[in-house]
Amino acid sequence: MKSAFEITGIDTKSVRLANVYGPHQQRQMIQDLAIRAQSDDGPVTLRSSGAELRDFIHVDDCAAGLWTICQSGTSGEVYNLGSGKPRRVYEVAQQICSHFGKILEAKEPDVHYDGQHDAFPDITKAMQLGVSSQVPFEAGLTATLERLVQ
Repeated sequence: MKSAFEITGIDTKSVRLANVYGPHQQRQMIQDLAIRAQSDDGPVTLRSSGAELRDFIHVDDCAAGLWTICQSGTSGEVYNLGSGKPRRVYEVAQQICSHFGKILEAKEPDVHYDGQHDAFPDITKAMQLGVSSQVPFEAGLTATLERLVQ
């Protein structure tokens, strides 16, 4: 990205997003689990132990962060955008199932999990521009799940 900026002089910034969630989202982990929790007669199962760490950012925070980076970011730089609060997939799935009164079938995350499948960004550069997550995860998740039911 820097070379494109250096060659053309065009004001470019690149942003890598964490898992964006919120009303009207496309099928991703949260929506997929919510659909299964609403429709399955039995327990909802995870395809892994759920020990993996992921960062989730609400769409409102994502939009605000993108705007700030566009307005105040340095040309040619790459920014990571997330909440800065990674969560275990198991815990998120448990919250979704609990919301719909379903049982989650997954083995508890292994305490010896080595972290090789964790995926969450270092958001330091975005934070230096004043970007921060304003929507608490629990509130955003509840609003998202309620919207999916409508």
